[in-house]
Amino acid sequence: MHYQSPATVYWALKGDSPRVSKETAERIRAVARHCGYHRAAPVYEIISGRTRLLSAIYPMSSPMYSEIAQGASDGAQAEGFLFFHFDGSTGERINRALCATLERRAEAILFMTQPEHIESEVVQQCREKGIAIVCVQPHEELRDCDMVAADLRWGMQEVVRHLASLGHRRIAYLGCRHHAALEWMFEGYRQGLKECGLESETCFVPCGFAGAADTRAAIRETLQRGERPTAIAAVTDHVAAAVMQEAAALGLRVPRDLSVTGFADYPMGELADQDSGKAMLRFGDYLQPRLTTVRQPSNEVGRLAAGVLLARVREKWNGEPAASRLARQEVFVRPQLIIRDSTAPAPVY
Repeated sequence: MHYQSPATVYWALKGDSPRVSKETAERIRAVARHCGYHRAAPVYEIISGRTRLLSAIYPMSSPMYSEIAQGASDGAQAEGFLFFHFDGSTGERINRALCATLERRAEAILFMTQPEHIESEVVQQCREKGIAIVCVQPHEELRDCDMVAADLRWGMQEVVRHLASLGHRRIAYLGCRHHAALEWMFEGYRQGLKECGLESETCFVPCGFAGAADTRAAIRETLQRGERPTAIAAVTDHVAAAVMQEAAALGLRVPRDLSVTGFADYPMGELADQDSGKAMLRFGDYLQPRLTTVRQPSNEVGRLAAGVLLARVREKWNGEPAASRLARQEVFVRPQLIIRDSTAPAPVY
């Protein structure tokens, strides 16, 4: 490669510049990569506070939230931003994550935590520092923040439509309604029944975690009724698995005697595949029969949430006054109904 002046090298490594041809810039970058060169943050970015750092707070044990975080990280990294990932499974851990966000001068936060875990005082400190916040489910404390979320109402409507198309009329909903996202799902269930002319058949069975004794008791009581449901729409895949276990214990066959659906289609990891190179294993694939469920568009939610975050960061960089900034963003992504083996035509008695 011919000698290049320091100025030419500078403009080539800085990025798109009309002062250097694309061919020359690419040759200079190739040499820089070969030499192990990594561009440091420009001084003006350090002084101005443009750290390009983002914070993702979520319960790391959750496959669904981890998939959202991965989508967000991919989207941010493509734009030259980096996410710090913090566990948000308890209020104490969220508080520590928010403090770390402030200490590291992160420019935005992606919240993926349960509403009851958020502490308003530290959130207010982040707002006062001009840190943008996007959440993936509704929060009372964050009601004025941007939100990118799966359309849970539509997903549950799809479940009811599917079951009704198989001739089911007595469709029970097993779940809880203690925060807005779960209320959305119940609204979707009721809207689906109304759309299918089954509004009078509404059957809500309150339950908690799949392994809880009261949840198991509620499932058994529902399955032992005189006119028991012929189909059960469960709030999660785990609750659906509990329904299948209790049905088997009572001698009921799924789906011949009882159709069961879940919600989430939790990812379990990747497996090598001869055709595509890799395939995602899902929780529902491990059940017998394989579970019909609604697949959350987690990766897409994360990618879109990152886009909204970066738009807010750039608004701040550009010094745009509040009046000219984008209105609160609320983006819903439709999930996908995955039909497997746990649903079948309604039994005839």
